[in-house]
Amino acid sequence: MNLNDCLMLMNLIVGDMSPATGELAKEQFNILARTGNLMHFKKKIGLPEEYQPNAPVTRQVYEVTTKISQDLSPFKVVMGENNTAPLMINANGIATIPTDLYYPSSLIFKYVHDTIVKNRFVDILTDKEYDRRISSAVEYPTKYFPVCNFQDGYIRFTPKDLQYANFTYLRYPVDPEYKVTVIDGQNVYDAVNSVQFEWNRVNIIDIIHLMLETIGVHIGKGIVYQYAEKLKKEGA
Repeated sequence: MNLNDCLMLMNLIVGDMSPATGELAKEQFNILARTGNLMHFKKKIGLPEEYQPNAPVTRQVYEVTTKISQDLSPFKVVMGENNTAPLMINANGIATIPTDLYYPSSLIFKYVHDTIVKNRFVDILTDKEYDRRISSAVEYPTKYFPVCNFQDGYIRFTPKDLQYANFTYLRYPVDPEYKVTVIDGQNVYDAVNSVQFEWNRVNIIDIIHLMLETIGVHIGKGIVYQYAEKLKKEGA
């Protein structure tokens, strides 16, 4: 489902449900698409604003279900696997956070003892817990039980001499952008240079539902799906 399909679907629904709104311009569509894209992404991971006292679970949370993990798989980055470079840690135990990181998932250190390699989880700690652990004579981190703590732009590790770690995280989704080209004096959708949504069709329709709500068109998701099927079958 490309951006032209999305724009056609939105204009079809808006034309029926809110004709006074008028047809969406490319610029307006692009703003709505970028906003809806990020809103949907945050929902899939687990919106902090959805947390409630005594019930710290949102309606959707990353890796709680296989479906959510599959939905977010296009945004997963694994550093240190499939011939990719691991996260490098300098002699001071500091690693630079990837610029596209949104949500850290897992850190693994390859512990080597007598030629045997074991994967050891690196515990991601809060500031308070990190400071407590590195001040503890009993629980001081070792290569077998390493820890880390996220700061602004960097990650600090203890022990400091880990050198590298495999890092799995979710990156930001790319901003969708509907572009046009001029053919015979007319603006025509440019599929080659447009930046598409990275989601599958089901998730794109969910995003369109969010985009419609943003402009005041409040209908159920089921209705959006019905319109999408109509557009797919009839091209109308």
